[in-house]
Amino acid sequence: MALKTRTVCIALVTALLCSTAALSSTLPPITDAIDNPTRPGAIVWADLLTDDPAAAMAFYQAVFGWSVTKTDDPGYMLISSGNRAIGGIAEHRPRGAAGSETQWLVSMAVNDVDVAVRMVEQEGGKVFEGPDTVPDRGRMAIVADPQGAVLVLLRADGGDPVASTPRAGSWLWAEAWTKNVASTAAFYRTLADYEVKVARDESGEDYVVMGRGNRALAGLVEVPWADVQPHWLSYIAVADIAMTIDLVEANGGAVLFGPDPQIDDGRTAIVADPTGGVFAIYDLGSEP
Repeated sequence: MALKTRTVCIALVTALLCSTAALSSTLPPITDAIDNPTRPGAIVWADLLTDDPAAAMAFYQAVFGWSVTKTDDPGYMLISSGNRAIGGIAEHRPRGAAGSETQWLVSMAVNDVDVAVRMVEQEGGKVFEGPDTVPDRGRMAIVADPQGAVLVLLRADGGDPVASTPRAGSWLWAEAWTKNVASTAAFYRTLADYEVKVARDESGEDYVVMGRGNRALAGLVEVPWADVQPHWLSYIAVADIAMTIDLVEANGGAVLFGPDPQIDDGRTAIVADPTGGVFAIYDLGSEP
């Protein structure tokens, strides 16, 4: 099945996060720690923006066993996998006829949001909101890289979550999909001080890995379909991809691409939740 067109509705993303920050006294912190080190360049959080949080909540609970709890902000719920908070569900009700597009929005850790925002502007990206300080969450800005892929830049209060061994139900990886790999790699090299390397994946194709200090932090992929716009795609680790796909479909989601035995030995698929949030799943198999 061809992957459905994914576009980013910047006005709605900005309005949602701005109103969340402005109307609530806090957003939940991304870690319970008070002095964790920062992990600049790491994708440390993800928020689902949706106009049907109840349907999204039911889906992710059924498919991945996530727990979803209310917060002081009635329009924001906290997602946990096991005993670890990993993201949020933010409610947005569209106004007028513009409609709403559900999407997962990743947060990249940076040492200094203000400096990073200036770099975005200098390197041809866009700044949609911020930098702003949101109590408990930290200092943040909503930006897009020069190709239009949207992300949050975050200096989190309390530091960043400690890197952990991937396990089923947790975030595993994130990659920027772009229509110009070379220029996008140069942008993120400047923004996040990434080292950019080309690796050979299991299918024999080149794959661009971005990282720091010998630690891989994110991927970079050329958009394979003409009708798909640049964006960030996040992966959830699963223990059994066939069983997970059955659960996705049984709970109102859809498989958009894969699994393909020619790609990652059939261990990867791109799926959507019932509200339209797109993400990928990866079968850990015999991995830890």
